[in-house]
This record gives sequence, structure tokens and C-alpha cells, in this order.
Amino acid sequence: MLEVSRKLYMDDAGDRIVNYSINTTQNAQKFFTKVDEKKFQHFVYSNFFPLLENYNRETGIYETINYEKEEKIIRFLNTFINSKVGSRLYNFLQSKGIPGCSNKAEFKRTLKTKWFDLYRRSRKVLDSSGFEHVFVGEINSYTGKTIGFHNWVQYYSQQKAGNIKYLTHLEQCLENLHSLEFEWHNALKPCSGFAVGVSPAYDLAVFTLCHIAKPGKRCKVSYRNTDGNFKTAFVQTYTWRYTPHIASAYFLC
Repeated sequence: MLEVSRKLYMDDAGDRIVNYSINTTQNAQKFFTKVDEKKFQHFVYSNFFPLLENYNRETGIYETINYEKEEKIIRFLNTFINSKVGSRLYNFLQSKGIPGCSNKAEFKRTLKTKWFDLYRRSRKVLDSSGFEHVFVGEINSYTGKTIGFHNWVQYYSQQKAGNIKYLTHLEQCLENLHSLEFEWHNALKPCSGFAVGVSPAYDLAVFTLCHIAKPGKRCKVSYRNTDGNFKTAFVQTYTWRYTPHIASAYFLC
């Protein structure tokens, strides 16, 4: 686990964004003060951004996946599988004889089931998925609070759109692992942790690896620290009840 996660981090180097600035001081208006968006033209980002528009943020509202939305999912999964981190993950899982990973077509179906198949998070309608919860975020219709939302790219895009109110920088763990308190569309998120700068492919790979290896438990992964050395970081994943679907996944900080 530690060795393959270290290699996944190294494989992400070509898509990782390192030219950015953040503000962790008290009373800061914005977390991100600068992000170099050049790499947003890479397929791993350009096929990720359209997925952020696929979902209704309120739980309890039926999600519909029509042909256009399905095509966005397939394009992103194809991009992921053909990326360095996606290929590394596939080869590792296949070498270990993990069910659902015997070939790339089967691997893609496994990813789609884990991340994109809908399930009932609230009430009695198909209103959620692992991808929506982790990468997009949701607003709980009962509590009025933000749930999920563990991706820095989504945070940055929503900050640009004026939908984020940055409240507090809670902690920094290792290099670029941050936890924040913020409001999204006026819905409080008391604590959300994410890795800043990594590509969506890296997050998807590490979270998938941990969900397969340590579902519902803390999972040790290798992550580069500010001194350039790899240290142990922790990822938490959850399964949605007795299904193969991912309920949540995030870096612990």
C-alpha cells in the first residue's frame, strides 16, 4: 500500500499544480489567492469540470443521469484509466487478483459502480453517489449543512463563482493537506480536508485503492512532505451500507 501510493503520487507529477498561493491567516477573505490554471487544459481536468455540473446539490432530490451526463462520466473514466495514475492503479489491482479488475473494461465498470452509481442517501429517492458526495459536495436537506466536498478543484471553482465563504483554516498536515471550515451556498461545512494541487485522477486513484484495501477504516498512504521526503498520511473511506458504492472518502488532517 505505501509503495504503490508513493508511486501514484510520483505518477501525478505531470498533472499536479504547484504554482498557487493560499491564505491561512485569520479573517482571510479567500483561501486561494492565486492558482495557475494552465494545467486545467489537461484532459484529466477538462474532462473533470463538466462532471461538477451533473448533480443537484440538495439531498432528497432525485438525480437523473441522461445520455449527456452519462457521456461525461464515460469520458472522465476513459481519461482516468489511460492516465499514469489510473494505469498504475489498474496494474496493481490486477496483479493482486482483485475482483472486477481482470481487464480494463471490467475495471472501468468497477469504477463506475463504486463512484457513479446512484443510491439513496436521503429519503427514498436516488439522490446521491460517491463521486457527487466526495468531489462535488452536497447539502443535507434535513440539517442544512454541507456534507462531503473533499476536492480542492471544486473548492477553487466554487470560490471563483462566489459560492464559498471561507471561515477558518483549521490545520495543515504534511505538504498541502489542509482542513478548512467554510460555507457553500450558505450551508456550513464545519471541517473538510483535501489535498491541494493534486489532480482529480490522483484523488480518485488513492481513494479507490483505500476503499478496496481498507473499506470503512483508516488507510495508510505515502505522501510527500514539505521537506521532500515521503511520510505516512491517512485516508478514511466509507461504504454505503451493504453496497459496493463509496459513501465517502477523504484525507484525514
